[in-house]
Amino acid sequence: MTREHTRRMKKAGRAGRITVLGGAVLSGAFLAACPTPPAPVIDPGPGFRSDLASSLSLDPRTDEASTNPRLNLPPITGGTLYVTERNALVVSDPDRARVLVVDLVTRRVMGEVSLPNGAFPARIAEDADGGVHVVLRGLGEVVSFDPRHPEGAQRHEVCAAPRGIGYDAEADVLRVGCTDGSLDTLSTDGTLVSRVQLGVDDLRDVLPIGGRLYVTTFRSAEIHTFDRDLQPISSTAPETRPDSAFFDGSTVNFLPEVAWRTVVHGSSLVMVHQRGAERVSAAPTTPAYYGNGFGCGSGVVESVVTTFEVDPRDGELRPGQHFSVQSATLPVDIGVSPTGDVVMVSAAEQGSMPSAYRVDPDELAMYASPPCDQAWTAVPEHPTGGAIAVAFGPNGESILQMRDPAALVIGGTTIPLGGESRFDSGHALFHGNAGLGLACASCHPEGGDDGRVWEFPGFPPLRTPAMHGGIASTAPFHWTGDMPSMSALMNEVFERRMGGPTMLQRHEDALAGWVDQLPGSPPREGLDADAVDRGARLFWGEAECASCHTGGMLTDNRSYDVGTNGTFQVPSLVGVSYRLPVMHDGCAETLRQRFDPSCGGDRHGRTSHLNEGQLGDLVTYLQTL
Repeated sequence: MTREHTRRMKKAGRAGRITVLGGAVLSGAFLAACPTPPAPVIDPGPGFRSDLASSLSLDPRTDEASTNPRLNLPPITGGTLYVTERNALVVSDPDRARVLVVDLVTRRVMGEVSLPNGAFPARIAEDADGGVHVVLRGLGEVVSFDPRHPEGAQRHEVCAAPRGIGYDAEADVLRVGCTDGSLDTLSTDGTLVSRVQLGVDDLRDVLPIGGRLYVTTFRSAEIHTFDRDLQPISSTAPETRPDSAFFDGSTVNFLPEVAWRTVVHGSSLVMVHQRGAERVSAAPTTPAYYGNGFGCGSGVVESVVTTFEVDPRDGELRPGQHFSVQSATLPVDIGVSPTGDVVMVSAAEQGSMPSAYRVDPDELAMYASPPCDQAWTAVPEHPTGGAIAVAFGPNGESILQMRDPAALVIGGTTIPLGGESRFDSGHALFHGNAGLGLACASCHPEGGDDGRVWEFPGFPPLRTPAMHGGIASTAPFHWTGDMPSMSALMNEVFERRMGGPTMLQRHEDALAGWVDQLPGSPPREGLDADAVDRGARLFWGEAECASCHTGGMLTDNRSYDVGTNGTFQVPSLVGVSYRLPVMHDGCAETLRQRFDPSCGGDRHGRTSHLNEGQLGDLVTYLQTL
């Protein structure tokens, strides 16, 4: 197979992307938890509201059910506010492809950096000279500028999927963390100094402190520590929390996951993340069984704040307090006041529900065990939207960023930021509380997946699939392909499992339309071209992968029994290397393990006769998809 042929196949696969969970044993692509028999129709009862927005406390515009894929609206990610040393506020506005600079004294917009549609400006860093640098996730770039003269902004190419950025004061360089595990080091003028593979994927926040580099991973919520030469030292994660299960009286562990944002405060790191139940004891026929049944009144996912102390002697991290914020659905951001006496977390909800919460840490000791959220109080918010980012000003005033209409709320005062509306009903439904403290994005953060393998009574372990990358062409949905349409899927998941109200067809269409336009992960870079070619020949030839993984999405949308305890739909393989572990039960922690006898066999392709070199080539090719 020629290299040009391989490139054409990759291009065809990227035309409509869906993330994968590896091999022919998973599902078609879109679901939050587990396969169940057809559910009986449930009477919504006298409390049912036909207006969906009111039922869910969402923005009233949601009932218009409008969507516009041309807007390229990215998912909510947090971390889009930064207060500079000169007391200017830098605001990333991913929906309008711009970065704003606001004077915190006059509270006026001082300047704007306009960017191409889909640029997705996100995390922000400041260097020693006051220069500001913003990651452009949609372009694979960093934009740099003097906040006093943003019109002079310059863009610099970095890795294909950058996420976090931090200024390393000791080395006077910028560190950019990337989804594929690479760390780009840039001089403050934007010159690429080096690119190093850190040996761990899914990088999120990059936090240089005192000669050490602390890097978080998104889905696993781990913090990895590296020395000044970028050599690994250690890793740590938030604690697992045991809770009681109402349904059977047993103890259920809540495992750390999805580190939305981690910030530095003094000698501490403060992370806002999620924890997910290791199993669900309720029978799948129980209505709303994703959203209740645990001791703190939480559902299968809870919002948590965890602190880590940096030991001044050796730079090692020591886990500190951890406490739940049950009121907060989808905790995308966190801020700590300059004096450290208040912590504030944002929850990406829309409409009339509170979307920012704060607490005095002195009160937390009373509630640390059990770690429920009695100490948290709501922060004033804009009445027509949810907060998507939080920060504190130099005088301790709270700062909330509102998505649409674009505005800041500083100390309770609303400051409009201007710009056209970017409201989208599908976007709102995906991020909003379905009614029991869960959002679609709780298990599918940023349209992807939480990396979890769930256990439900009567079913084998099942791994959360991703949504983004172009799901419309992969129907029928669900692991077993038993959901013929988005309507059937929403009836089962959003309404029955998550406890949401009945959705009208226009709401289902709006949600499906927004999700379907989310781009997938980019192919990995820097791979051995010869190994890619050899692997491609195996994939499309004697390994027989393409007998099921074919077409533009690398799936034939059918279901097969490939010797893994059931019949499962063929998933897309586009982006498979970013979705570890793979297989429907997560048995493969690496792509190589997918070809072990215990995690597949010759009923799933034909690979048992391949030697280690050939398997390595096949894995290399899979990394390009």
